Formats: sequence, structure tokens, C-alpha cells
Amino acid sequence: MAIITGDRPGSFTARRLLPAAVVIPMVLGWLRLEGQRAEVYGTEFGLALFATLNIIIFAALIWWSARSLNQTDTRRKQAEEALQARHEELQSLHEIGQTVLNCLDLQSTVEGILDKALSICSFDIGVIRLLDPRSKSLQPVASRGYRNPGDVNPHSIEAKDPTAGKIQTAALSSSGAYTVENVPATPGLRTLKREGAHTAILIPVRAENQVLGTILLASRTPRKFLPQEVRLLETLASQLGIAVQKTLLHEKTHQNLERIRALHEMDLAITSTLDLRTILDILLEKIDRLLPFVTATTVRLLNRETGKLEPVACRNLDEEEWKVATAAATASGLGRMLREKNTPVMVLNAQTDPRSLAPEFLRKYGLVSSLRVPLVAKDEVLGVLTFFTKEEHQFTDEEVEFLTTLGAQAAAAVHNSQLYEESVRASKVKDEFLSVMSHELRTPLNVVMGYTGMMKDGMLGGINPEQEKALEKILRQSRDQLVMVNQILQTTHIESGGGKIEVYEVAPTELLEGLKSDYELSSSEDLSLIWDYPSDLPIMRTDGTKLKQILQNLINNAIKFTPKGHIAISARHDPASETVEFKVEDTGVGIAKEFLPAIFEMFRQVDSSETRLYGGVGLGLYIVKRFSELLGGKVEAESDLGKGSTFTAKIPCEC
Repeated sequence: MAIITGDRPGSFTARRLLPAAVVIPMVLGWLRLEGQRAEVYGTEFGLALFATLNIIIFAALIWWSARSLNQTDTRRKQAEEALQARHEELQSLHEIGQTVLNCLDLQSTVEGILDKALSICSFDIGVIRLLDPRSKSLQPVASRGYRNPGDVNPHSIEAKDPTAGKIQTAALSSSGAYTVENVPATPGLRTLKREGAHTAILIPVRAENQVLGTILLASRTPRKFLPQEVRLLETLASQLGIAVQKTLLHEKTHQNLERIRALHEMDLAITSTLDLRTILDILLEKIDRLLPFVTATTVRLLNRETGKLEPVACRNLDEEEWKVATAAATASGLGRMLREKNTPVMVLNAQTDPRSLAPEFLRKYGLVSSLRVPLVAKDEVLGVLTFFTKEEHQFTDEEVEFLTTLGAQAAAAVHNSQLYEESVRASKVKDEFLSVMSHELRTPLNVVMGYTGMMKDGMLGGINPEQEKALEKILRQSRDQLVMVNQILQTTHIESGGGKIEVYEVAPTELLEGLKSDYELSSSEDLSLIWDYPSDLPIMRTDGTKLKQILQNLINNAIKFTPKGHIAISARHDPASETVEFKVEDTGVGIAKEFLPAIFEMFRQVDSSETRLYGGVGLGLYIVKRFSELLGGKVEAESDLGKGSTFTAKIPCEC
């Protein structure tokens, strides 16, 4: 019963034969009995007929059963083979999918997909081409089975281009694969015919409706393309499209990171100096290293006075030869180099383009394509940065944007350098003017003071008291004027880098004694000078001239701003810090707190109005600060408005 009721192929046949095995003998037996009853034939003949018919019928049943079993077995084998093929197909797709997900090397992925396609579908020839956006062509990246490798050539994606090919044009214009089952009888297809191909199929590689490449497979023997094969190959092409898109995204991300890093490095490099030539050399060196497709780079800067674009620097060219070759075009200015809106200008073939400045020079160095980027800072065009390539190069939008950003950074550095150079020139002119004027002023002042002193002393004849008082005022004002002239000379000397120190032994006590003697006449009924210092101050190794100038400036400043009261000049030795602290304290007008941070700046006065009560040019305290720093010390100020000020200079015992 298990054989009859089971699910095996034999059980199915048993169930079909069982009714015949039961019914046929019964029918034959009934026919034999009826024949004997009717005396149609005898008993022996009936038995023989019954046996013969049973044998014939059962033989037929056995033959039919065997045929059914063979058909069932064939269908089972076909189903197993189809299942195995589908399993292998899915296994291949899984392997390719894993490769696409995990492998960042596009070349390995492409070759793996091509090998799978050839092995699964039994092709003899195969090639995968991928799109090169710059040349708008499909470049072969992997091929197999070609007898002549020279037959593997790039194909244009332009339908009108003869290199596009019939199969490719037809496939790219359709939504799926394009098959050719009789290559020899099909017009065209010269390469496949040379290779002995009989059948071929081309599958476009797409991603988001964008053509990224093609897969061409061919067989040297006749064959039919089964739907499942075409479906498998289209799936492989889809996987390849994902791999290409993934690689392009990875490359673009990496490229963007590299460009950001390059811009950062460039910014650090060109902002590390204010020297224009150094900036340009660093810029060109960085461009040469970071942009390998750029063969040569040139920089031309605008001369504001003449309006000409002058050649300044270049890379990978003979600079003198370049300057001579483009000298005639220097007078053309910006009009010939840039568009009206000062946007980048791309020239595909600079050797033949009429906008080129020196085509013969470009031909000599083999420079073909160029991109001119304006150097713009503060909405002002400073010059032009030009990039050259040795091959015809269509600069992409991303490259133009990156190079424009790079140009903007360079322009900012050039602008800062030009401002610095202008300020240096202006400062030099100012220093020279002040130096000349100070010398020219001091000469007549010395003459005025000399003759005034002689008149006051009666050396040129007698004078009355009124005349003596007038001459005293002239001498006092002349001395003040001479102090200002000397301060200007000292400041000019400091700013020009001449503020060097001469170190020698200085006795601070003797220095203070000398100053006390010099300022004896400065005391009056309304103003007294108080000197407070010990006689055992240590010997200092410093610049005595500059130390004396520091104290003179502080004392003169105190006298100027103290109409009445007292001025205390003191000195103390601090063994802990090995410094001598000189302090000048007055009871004068004082300084408001908000003005204290600025009083040591050059030409700075608390009251800078034209109606100020106190004269001077605002250099005395600036000199005090600079000289104190030169001696390794520092100066500090404290003040209360209306109560007076205290200035303290701390100078090391050994400079």
C-alpha cells in the first residue's frame, strides 16, 4: 500500500496502472466465457486468446509505463539542471554584489564581472568600456579573447562619429541589450568579423539613466540567446553600473577632500610671508605638486599706473624667454585676457586661438589648452593666473571652480603683499622725510639758541631786564623745539632698525647725580623736584645713554604736565629680580584710565586737539617704552585724573 499511496514517481505510475491491471483481465475473462457460450470458439482457443490478449495488453501497459517514467526522469533532470543553473547564476550575482560592495578597486571589479560573464554564458570574446567624460568616449578597461589586441579601441558616444559602431549606437538608443545572431551576414561589425565572431551581444552599463559604459560579448560558434542569459547579462551590467557609480562617488569625495587639504596648505603657505616673490614661488610650487595635469603656470599682475598686465612669475618655463615672448602683448591689458565680467577663460587650443598672447612660444613648449583665472581681491582685478596643459584638455566645471577658488586665495595673498609693500614704501618715505627735516630744523635751532644765549649773557652788548626775560623765553622754546627734533630723529632711527645697544658698566648713582644737577634750574616756587635714591646702587651692565634718555623723557614729561606741586624721582635695587627700579611720580594733571593703554604709542597724546594746552609730538613715552624693551626691561604707568601719575621703569642690572 505504501508504494501505491506514496509521493515517489513509481507510486504515481502504480496508481495509473492498477485500474487497468484489475479491469482488463475481468473484461477479457467475460469475453472468453461469452464466446464459449455462443460456441464461437472452443475452450482451448478461448484460453489461448485470453492469454495472448492479456500478454499484449500488459506489454503495452509496461511500455507506456516505462515511457512515462523516462519522461518524468527527463523532466526531473531538466528541473534539476535549471535549478542548478539558477543557483550558479544567483551565486555569481552574489559574489559580484559582494565585490561591488567591498572592493574599491574598479579595475578588479570590471575584470571580475567580465570573467563571470564569459564563463557563465560561454562566450569567447569580451570587452568592457567605460565612459571618459572629458573625451566623451568609451575607453576599454578590460578585454578577453581577442586575437589581435589592437582591435580593442575606444568608441565615441556620439552617434555621428564613425567610431561609435553599429551595435553600440543601437544598444545605447534602446533600453536594453542588443543581440546579433549572425555577425558575418550583418553589415558593418568589421572588428568582430576580423576576430571570427559569429554571434554578439552588447549591454549598456547605466546608472540613473546615465550611460557609464558597455559590455560587448561575442562567440565564434553559432548560438541562440536565451531570455534568461540576456536577463543575467543585464543584471551584471546593472551591478557594474553600481560599481562605477560607487567608484566615481568615492573618487569625487576623495578629490574634494584633497582639494580642501590643498587649499588649506596653500593658504598656510602663501600667508606665511608678505614678500610678493616668495608668495608667487610658493603658489606655483604648490600648484605644480597638487595639480599633475597642469604642465605650466604663469602669473601676470596689473600695473595700476600703466594699466598693463606685466609678466611676473612662471613655473616649468624659461622665465626670461616667456617675458620676452609675451612682452608685445603686455600693453593689451585685461581686455584681451579676460571676459567683460572678469570670469575664467578656457581656451581648448591655445596654439591656434586668436586670444593667445604668444602662439609660437606655446608651440615650442607643446602647450595646448589653457585656463585663465582672474586674481580678484576686494572687487579689484590684480592680475591673471593661467594654467596650461600639454594635451587638449576640457576643464570640467569642478576643476574651474577649484582653480577659481585657488586664484581667490592667491589674490588675497598678493593683495596683502602689495599693501605691505606700499606701507613699507610709505614708511620709508616718511622716515626719510622726518630725518631730513629734523636735520634741517636742528641746524637753524642751534644757531638761534647760540646767538640768543650770547645776547642774554651780554656778549653782544648790554640788555635790560625785559629783554633778558624775552630772550629766556626764546631759549626755553628753542630747547623744547630741539627736544622734539631729537625725539623725531631717535624715533626714525628706531623704526629703521638702528636701535642697537652698547653695553658697558654704568653707575646708576652717578647717573642720577648728573641728572639732578641738570634739572636744578627746573625747580621753582611752584614746582619742586625730590630725588630719592641710595648711594650703594649696584653697578649695571647696560646702555647708559639709552637709560639716561629714558629717565630724561620721564622727568620732562612730568615737568610738562605738573604746573605746580612736586615731582619725586627715586631708584631702588630689587635683588630678587636683579633689576633697578626707577620711578618718576608727579602731582600733575593725571591721565584718565581709558587713555592709559595707549600713552606709549607713537604720536599719541591724551589731548590731540589743535587747542591742547601742552606741546610736544607724542614721542617721548614711545621712546621710553622702546628703549626699556631694548635694555630687556619694561615700563609701567599708573595715574588718577587730577591727582598725578607714576611711571616705573624696571631695568635689569645686566643687559
